[in-house]
Amino acid sequence: MIQGTKTREGVCGVRRYRHRKIGCKKMIGGLTLWTVLGITLAAPAQDYWKQIGKLSSTRITVLAVNSSGHIFAGTQDDGLWRSTHRDGNWKQVGTDKLGSYISTFAINRNGDIFVGTSRGVFRSSDGGTSWIAANTGLPTINSIAIDSNDVIIVSTIDQGIFRSKTNGESWQYLGRIDLYAFKIVATLSGHFFLTTNCCLNVGNWMGSIHRSSDGGDTWQVVYRDPPSFTGSLIMDINSNAWGDVFAASLWNGIIRSTDNGDYWSVTNSSLVNVNCLAVNSRGYLFAGQQEGEILYSPDRGETWTRRGAGLMNNRIWSIAFDANDFAYAGDDSGRVFRSAQPTVIENSVDGRMAYFTLAQNHPNPFNLSTTISFSLPRAGFVTLKIYNLLGEEIATLTNEQCAGGVYVYRLRAQGFSQSRKLVLLR
Repeated sequence: MIQGTKTREGVCGVRRYRHRKIGCKKMIGGLTLWTVLGITLAAPAQDYWKQIGKLSSTRITVLAVNSSGHIFAGTQDDGLWRSTHRDGNWKQVGTDKLGSYISTFAINRNGDIFVGTSRGVFRSSDGGTSWIAANTGLPTINSIAIDSNDVIIVSTIDQGIFRSKTNGESWQYLGRIDLYAFKIVATLSGHFFLTTNCCLNVGNWMGSIHRSSDGGDTWQVVYRDPPSFTGSLIMDINSNAWGDVFAASLWNGIIRSTDNGDYWSVTNSSLVNVNCLAVNSRGYLFAGQQEGEILYSPDRGETWTRRGAGLMNNRIWSIAFDANDFAYAGDDSGRVFRSAQPTVIENSVDGRMAYFTLAQNHPNPFNLSTTISFSLPRAGFVTLKIYNLLGEEIATLTNEQCAGGVYVYRLRAQGFSQSRKLVLLR
């Protein structure tokens, strides 16, 4: 049943744009499903980034978004901040316990939040409102990674790495790997990757990557920067849902492994001075540079497009994404920015936004009705289906009851496919 159609036209500069929304209502197994479609035929010129906060005069060291959509920003000197809205409204949290320096952030499968600080590791089980120490005397933390089994490994500035299999209640010292253990990431394939930086002599550094395939018990060097790049550091490391691992070498550019770290290749040797890497839900790779630029690659690092319009030319130190693939960036001067649109593919022909978006249904969980919104760059054939967790399509459009539980909805259109989960309460 078509609920309504709205068309809006206008002129922005010399570019004409039109946006069309169509709302549909369907009954599926006793639940009411609203779908809202927006087709963006052309977009007005605008900054890609919008400032949503000025939290400090120093660096935004880490950004993260939890499953409730709350945005967390750690700073170099002004503690941890939280916003419950994507447009800002920031408040400091945990100041008395966490201290002023926040270095890293991780969330486990149960939604418990772990932050690394100059006072060790702290954990919150209520979305960041209250915090308890989970450090048992750990030193200053550089990075935290949590694997699919909730094994936690932390790296410290100059005292090696530690592991917890008890949600931070107790820690085991795993040793010192190289001189400085820096960034760590856990991949979906079950590996930990750790970047380290070793001082060869005064002023000369060599970046390396180590891999553990047994939960941190043993480590193997899988990459070192070439000798010609002495003075280089491995600034960040990240992975996507397909198991590709990406690292930012200060002088060697973006390097990538597609085989769990056995072989590494340089995808872009000219993309240097990168401070941070992040991957959105579609697998697009984003890089924040010291020059105050953000670039993204939709093809696993092969090609890159600049996306710095709206930033203020300060060094970018952190990037994160929410459930709807809006991007957040933090700079060297305590500012937080949000992308004006969900992170997208650029149409190189005319510079217009050409994006697919499947939003998280709202509300979620829900009881009687929920709304699913999606956007398409042009009109075309679309399917939107609901599945249970066994992968079985729920296709009977009757008023019979659906059992409460977790379901998956999937959008397919013009070669694009994306899925999200919804929770039905009974």
